[in-house]
Formats: sequence, C-alpha cells, structure tokens
Amino acid sequence: MSHRRLSISQVRELATQSLKGVGVGVREADITGRAQVVAECGGFSSHGLAR
Repeated sequence: MSHRRLSISQVRELATQSLKGVGVGVREADITGRAQVVAECGGFSSHGLAR
C-alpha cells in the first residue's frame, strides 16, 4: 500500500467530490466534507476519512 500526503484543502476537496460522486447534493457534500476534515484535524479519525 502506498501513502501520499495531502493538504487540508486537498482532503476537503477529495471528501466533497467523493460524496458528490455517490449522489449527495452539492451543499450537503460541502458541509459534510468540511465537517469530516475538521473532525480528522481534531483527532476524531473514526468520522469517515480513515475509511
């Protein structure tokens, strides 16, 4: 398995685009993507990005 480092803005964009890709609305995807990044930065890795 390879690992690569992403900036916070790249992670937020990845999360948002992934949600949109499975049919989540634009506004909801943006809100959820931002919340996931905030949770991850706060040490709550169980909130979606680790999966």
